[in-house]
Amino acid sequence: MSFMTAEICIESSPPPLATVYFDGGCPICSREIGFYRHQPGADQVSWIDLTTCPDNVLPPGISRQAAMARFHVQTADGIFDGAAGFLTLWRQLPRFRLLGRLLSIPPLPWILEFGYRIFLRIRPTRKLDDCDVCIK
Repeated sequence: MSFMTAEICIESSPPPLATVYFDGGCPICSREIGFYRHQPGADQVSWIDLTTCPDNVLPPGISRQAAMARFHVQTADGIFDGAAGFLTLWRQLPRFRLLGRLLSIPPLPWILEFGYRIFLRIRPTRKLDDCDVCIK
């Protein structure tokens, strides 16, 4: 007696290499993320706009307010924010991979973080009027 078995193939997409959490209410941030989303390899990244996403997709252990205050990138290695987040994103995108590696050599990450903190002080702080979590 022989039995026939049916194989069921379920197509599933591989998990993203990285998840980027960004402030969609910041015009500078939105423009920059739009640029990255059109780069080769961006289809391997999940892009989460913190002004519109549900709470269950926030980075683990990080409040929406904290996530919106700084750029965050999550990979299998952890969650990186600020300049470290950008370096992590750049290493995921083929056109930026070499730049990300080169700028990861100390003391460059510290210099980039210093510059990022200056940017945070001058970036547009007027956010979406209907957003109750935006920095106003």
